[in-house]
Amino acid sequence: MKTKYPLLIICIISTVLISGCWGKKELTDIAFIIAVGLDKAEDGDYIASFQIVNPGNVAGSAQSGGQGLPVAVYKTKGKDLVSLAKLGSKRVSRRLYFAHTNLVVIGEELAKEGMLDLFDALERDKEFRITTSIVIARNGTAEDLLKILTPIDKIPANKIIKTILFTEKTIGENIDVNVNDVITGFVSPGREPVINGFSIYGDKNIGGTMTNLSSTEPSAYLGANGLGYIKNGKLVDWVTGDNAKTVGFIQNKTRSTSVQIPWKGKENAIVYSIQNQHTDSKPSLQNGKPSITVNIQSEGIIAQADLPIDLTDPLVLNKLNQQLETAIEEKVLQGIKRAQKDRYDVFGFGEMFYRKYPRMWNDMKKNWNDAGFKNLQIKVKAKVYIRRSELRNKPFLSNMDNN
Repeated sequence: MKTKYPLLIICIISTVLISGCWGKKELTDIAFIIAVGLDKAEDGDYIASFQIVNPGNVAGSAQSGGQGLPVAVYKTKGKDLVSLAKLGSKRVSRRLYFAHTNLVVIGEELAKEGMLDLFDALERDKEFRITTSIVIARNGTAEDLLKILTPIDKIPANKIIKTILFTEKTIGENIDVNVNDVITGFVSPGREPVINGFSIYGDKNIGGTMTNLSSTEPSAYLGANGLGYIKNGKLVDWVTGDNAKTVGFIQNKTRSTSVQIPWKGKENAIVYSIQNQHTDSKPSLQNGKPSITVNIQSEGIIAQADLPIDLTDPLVLNKLNQQLETAIEEKVLQGIKRAQKDRYDVFGFGEMFYRKYPRMWNDMKKNWNDAGFKNLQIKVKAKVYIRRSELRNKPFLSNMDNN
């Protein structure tokens, strides 16, 4: 006998089997942690600073110049990260919620002492995302960094993250690094991680007050400040400028940067803006010794010319290409030599040998940074393509020269 109402029966059974919202969390009971700061106390305990978003004030600031602060910073003290999170509930009237945490800040002193145990705790937490960005508070503490209020980006953590992303794209001295990148660097053979540095510029005491938001020139602001070399889980050195750019070049994370060269005796007369670049590093053995050839290809434009020059002349363009190639090779080689001096393989050259020569790597890995990488033979070859010179082929200075 066929059932007359099969659809009705299925609906009744479904309503019985479908579970309710047994794990629901009310928004009014949750404190959204947007950033976490970690420092070391004098007695050896950890200090955690939690930057918590005030949703009402963020919306008010964006729409009608709201009066309240967009974030609040609470800190706790404990012997491990697990207890720090639990102790935070004693100061905040809501459950600390880390699923929306976008940033981890580590104080410089703590970074120098060692961070391995911190990353173990971060990786284990099921609520915490390992794609969270990470920076080191250079010349300061994570607590102070998180207290600075930022005028344009209402949430300071977002300002730090966006600054790194735009710096990576436009200058190349910083690269986007997250918790997973650092952990991968810890465990990968022949490669060490780097972490971005961020500093407070100006009066940090005023930077944490509404006064910092009500002036056209803030009393304190946050800025990217180099790349930190991490060795054996500890901060060992800082690099800036061209040395920091080299890391981005070799790791293929530089989207855009500029190179200056002299012309007719004038320093930095020509500015070449890189629009696209690709680096291919190839390991090899030269007379039984490890060697790396770094091949760089870049495309870009002539963004500035401070003297008369004819950019339609093929001979001039060819000479510019050659000088730019030499300049890029020298700058990249200089950055590699700096890392070799520090005995710190941030470029992953050792990992390349591990993949290509796995048997030989077993003997090389024991003393790679102190011997193999330090004495590694390096060749850098650059190929430059000038695609255009923007709106002018000849600078207006050419006309002035003829008058």
